[in-house]
Formats: sequence, C-alpha cells, structure tokens
Amino acid sequence: MWKVTIPAAFETQPIKAAADRLEAEAVAVLAADNSEQLAQRTARILSLEARKWIAANRAVMKSDIARARQTDAISKAIATTSTNAISRKSTELTKSHVSDALAKAVETELTSINANHLHITLTSRSTKGITHHRIDMKDRKVDRISVKEIVSEGEFRAIALAAFFAELGQSVTHSAIVVDDPVSSLDHLHRERVALRLITEAKQRQVIVFTHEVLFMRHLLDEAEKQAIPLTLRHITRGDVQVGIVSPDIPWDTQKVKQRVHHLTVQLAAAKKVHAENRSLYEAVGREWYGHLRDTWETAIEEILFNGCIQRMRLSIETLRLRQ
Repeated sequence: MWKVTIPAAFETQPIKAAADRLEAEAVAVLAADNSEQLAQRTARILSLEARKWIAANRAVMKSDIARARQTDAISKAIATTSTNAISRKSTELTKSHVSDALAKAVETELTSINANHLHITLTSRSTKGITHHRIDMKDRKVDRISVKEIVSEGEFRAIALAAFFAELGQSVTHSAIVVDDPVSSLDHLHRERVALRLITEAKQRQVIVFTHEVLFMRHLLDEAEKQAIPLTLRHITRGDVQVGIVSPDIPWDTQKVKQRVHHLTVQLAAAKKVHAENRSLYEAVGREWYGHLRDTWETAIEEILFNGCIQRMRLSIETLRLRQ
C-alpha cells in the first residue's frame, strides 16, 4: 500500500474555494441579468481568444505585414514615376518654346499659299509626357467637329501643306523632302503659290515632287527659272508591257520649241523607215508626226514670235516681253 503526501503548496482547497467563488459570481451575474457586466466579460473573453489566435498565427501575420510594407513602398515608388508632372512641364515648355512659334509659322505658311482666310489655329496638349499638336478652327462654336468636316477637300489640302511647311521650318536639318501630288483638289491660285513655296524651299534642301498636273509642273518650271534654281525633270510613263519607265524628256505639251524640233527630227527618221518598209502603217505614223508639227508651230508663235508674252498653261500675260 502506497502513501502519498501532498505538499502544502499543492493543496486543492484554495483552488476549490476560488472555483466556488467564480461560480457564485457567475450565478449572481446571470441571476441579476447585469447586461453591462456580461458584455464586459464577453468582450474580455473575445479579447483573450483573439490574443490566443494572434499568438498561434504570429509568424503568418509578421509575413503579411512585411509584404504589405513592401507593397506600399513599391506603390510610392511607382507614384514618383507618374507622367503627370512631366506632361504638365512638357505642356508648359512646348507652349512657350514650340507651340507659339509653330502656330505663328502655320499662319505664315497659310498666307504664303493664299489660304489665310481659313482662320486656322494650332492647339497643343500632352498625354503621358508626349505632346500632341492639333489643327483647329478659331472661335469654333461646336465641339467634337474636326477641321476636315468643316473645310473643303482643297482647303484641307492647303492646311495640311501649311502645317507641313511650318513644321519643316522648325527643324534645324536640311534633309530632302518628297511631295506627292501636293496640289490635288487645289484651284489655280493655290497651285501657283504652292509652286512658289516649293521652289523657295529648294534653295536650302533637295525637293522631289511627283505630280500629274501639267499646269503645276509649268508653274514649277517658271518659278525655278525666275529664282535661278536648278531643276531636273523626269517623265515617268507606262509602256505596253512595262510600267515606271523613266524618260529624261518632259511631256510633249510642256516642251519648248527646241525640244520639240529634236523630237520631230527623231520621229521623221522613224517615219521614213516605216514608209520604206511598211506603207500600210505609214499613214498613222505620218498623221501623228504632222500633228506634232502643227503643235510645234503654235508653240513657236507663243515662244518666239510673241517672246512668251502669252503662253498656254500660264495665267499671266507679260506684255513687256512684246518690245523684244
């Protein structure tokens, strides 16, 4: 038989007494229906349970806090790279150093090609640090309507040319430019002005112009001669089986008498050969040569007899040439 001796420090009587006291308190609380005291005790219990859960999940929470701090730091760093400030500064600098000068240049170019009646203005805005320029109408009453919807096709072409030349004038380089049919849909007054503007631009850079307009080509020739600008002509034609055939001869309708005489001489030799070898084909060849001969006589009257006082495909009549 074993004998167990319980030390005084482990006596259960105090514990039992405490438990009885707490139980009595609980019974008293429930009996008194003290909702305030009950709420306090309930809150205390919830707080202790929460602290117990936090202690159990401490490592996970520390990891989440570290990740949240890192995410916040990254968000703040991203905010410092926002383009809003760049866009605002870009707009400010563009307006003071680019837009105003470019707007004035557009107005000057519109005047140079006789299109200043269109009342065009240049507006600028920056998005994500990139500045965009827009052609707009002055004092426009209706929003969301583009310039293209207001002006005619020819006027829109004139505006596009003015904007192109204005932007070209802001560049410090003198690289070559290529212009394709710049006077399409333009009337004769605008065509003459555009020819003048292109030849003027040719003083400082190479200008390559493609055009189907014989009259416009005539304007280019006349203006180049006036300003002593060297000009090289190439005629691109289509053959029976080939396209893009480049010829140093300009179209027949624009040739001078000397060029036409040379052409007639070559044609005459070919016609004689046809006459000798196949007379059935000679009639068509001879008729074509005779037509060119008549054209040459008419050109000779304009160019030589009247000294270029009046010419087809030229608007002006230069009466002072008659005295020569």
